[in-house]
Amino acid sequence: MTTAGPSPSPSLKRSLEDASIDDTQEQEASKRPRVTFDESINVRLLDNQDDSKPLEYIREEVKRAIDAHLTHGNGNDQTNYLQIAELFNARATQRDVPSTNKLSKYLQALILHVGSLGRECSRLVHAVTDVQWLGRDETFVGLFRQFLALLLSAHGGYTGSVFKMIIGNFKGIPSTAGQLPDNPPVSRSHMNARLHATLRYLLSVLPSASGMLSGMLARMYPASEESKKTHINFAQQVLKMTEYAPELKSEILTAIVDRLVKMDVEVQVEMDRVDDDIEETGILDEDPDEEDDSNDSDDDDMSTISLTEDEERYKTLRSSVAKIDSIMDMLFTYYDTQIKFDDADSFSPSPDAWDAMENLLSLFDSAILPKHRSRHTQFLVFHFAQRSPHFMDWFEGACASLTRDRSRTALARTSAVDYLASFVARGRRVDAQHVVSVFDLLLSQCDEMRDLHFRNAARVVGGIRPDKTRYGLYYACVQALLYIFCFRWRALVTNAEDLMPAAPEGGDGGGVDGDPHVQDLSEILETHADDLRWAHRCQPRMAEHVYGPLNPLKVCNSGIVKQFAHVGRATRFLYVYPLLENNKKIRLHQGGGLGAGLAGADGGGRLGAGTAVNSGVGEAKSQLEAYFPFDPYLLPKSRRWLEGDYVEWVDVELWEDKVAGARDEEDDEEDEQEEGDREEAGDQMILATTAGEDVDSSVQGEQEMVGEGTGGMDARTETDREST
Repeated sequence: MTTAGPSPSPSLKRSLEDASIDDTQEQEASKRPRVTFDESINVRLLDNQDDSKPLEYIREEVKRAIDAHLTHGNGNDQTNYLQIAELFNARATQRDVPSTNKLSKYLQALILHVGSLGRECSRLVHAVTDVQWLGRDETFVGLFRQFLALLLSAHGGYTGSVFKMIIGNFKGIPSTAGQLPDNPPVSRSHMNARLHATLRYLLSVLPSASGMLSGMLARMYPASEESKKTHINFAQQVLKMTEYAPELKSEILTAIVDRLVKMDVEVQVEMDRVDDDIEETGILDEDPDEEDDSNDSDDDDMSTISLTEDEERYKTLRSSVAKIDSIMDMLFTYYDTQIKFDDADSFSPSPDAWDAMENLLSLFDSAILPKHRSRHTQFLVFHFAQRSPHFMDWFEGACASLTRDRSRTALARTSAVDYLASFVARGRRVDAQHVVSVFDLLLSQCDEMRDLHFRNAARVVGGIRPDKTRYGLYYACVQALLYIFCFRWRALVTNAEDLMPAAPEGGDGGGVDGDPHVQDLSEILETHADDLRWAHRCQPRMAEHVYGPLNPLKVCNSGIVKQFAHVGRATRFLYVYPLLENNKKIRLHQGGGLGAGLAGADGGGRLGAGTAVNSGVGEAKSQLEAYFPFDPYLLPKSRRWLEGDYVEWVDVELWEDKVAGARDEEDDEEDEQEEGDREEAGDQMILATTAGEDVDSSVQGEQEMVGEGTGGMDARTETDREST
């Protein structure tokens, strides 16, 4: 007999049905309160209702909106498309601003359909990329970053606008951007970190996009007139890019230095126009204002105060100086972290140090050297080139090479001479060996150019005569030699150790060469000036140029010539006062144009002895400018980096007068002997186109000019001069 199986339990069946009914009732009950919200006029409640939309529903909504827009173009089916764009366009100040949660859902939906967001959907894309995203939660920021990466991968045409949005924020993020409703506050430093994290991620996904950034940095760099805070913010942020985009390092630093040099030149031109003492105007005073991270305005208390024209000009100048000072301090700090050494003696620069110095020299060549009258930017090279003997050689060699590069403009070549001379003359860490080497190099270059001009003299109408236009590079090199000599003549003395007093027995020395009482060679000139010996025969070689027919002391800057005359007399190097007196009777014509070159083509600039042509201001225009780019650095904040870098000027007249006063009787006797020698030698001693002039009268004029105690030349120098 077959036994039937147990039938389903009626109680179990009922319980399942009951459970299903209960669930349905609970769902209806849970929906009932939200249904009542549909009758409410509270916008925030409606927004909360939208927040509760399932993600699947929003995905479908976004898909249909995009399809409708692409299918019907500008027809009537764009309502949903435009509504989605308006969600992202909403600003935090609006009453019905969408929540971050709601925007996150729509952003997730757009990520799924990013392939459809081509040029036809640019309005929606730009609305999304312009959304206030930096102050939202991490979830939204991560989605936004993902959306940008997928968008640029699928549609490269949006790369420029996305990078422009990111780089634009480098100028400064308003503090309100981190204070969005329903979001925790986000600090400005955190928002900047989000910018860099996003840019780093995009560059890792799209390495080729860095090429677009290189040009954009220069185009978007703040203009000179923009605020100090804007300049500092931008420079800080683009420098931070070098940490994760090393391929852009050169472009980033070029953009900063290019704008810095431009501001530097503008400020120097304006400061030259200031009639008052620069220090008295307060233009170079340190900026007392502290940067307030919560303040996005650069206006100060004087913005509403009526200012005079001079006060307004000084205020603008002070602001520009503060910008340059801050950026210079930032660049000093940056390169200081890059230029490190593997040993304590700075003989082994690290690989990063070599790269950083190479970058600096490249910037010097491309951005600094071509801009005449830059006042401060070049001190980056001045400071860091003195960090190592290798770097000194590198910079000096680069300048020397530029002076001989015929593909460069005349201004670039003469500027390279100025930089080389100023570096050697003012660099305190530039040792005597480097001074002697550069002095000899410039002398040799002068020899070559002089010989070339003499060989081409037949082609020049009127022969060889002083002419700044035709022989500009030659005169620049001679002026560089005069300048170096004034500052570093001690380094050119080869027997200094023999002349300095010995150190006291058992003492540690002190002073120069161990004598605690003798601090400088200038202090023993009274007794040993005639005993000085000069390196590489530089004394007779200089005499050949100084007394040659090109007459450089007539064309070189009169201030530098005057100082050289004082130092040359005190050290018995060269005695040039008679030549200077004769040069007063020479008038230089303005003439010719640039481009005469070194080949001796006729470029004008005639000499008219005894005429009154181009005297006064015109005469000054025929002389070289006294531009030496490493003259004292005046910016208050960043000058701390240059402590110990300078050879300070020792007032020549202080110790020269002491020497002259101690040798009055001897000098009188030498003067009488020199007058007799000059009468015998005639005008052959001075070849600078002054034939027929009375040399005795020039000696008398020199005595009237410098007063009692004129110094004579030693026998060696006198012989060299007469033979010339």
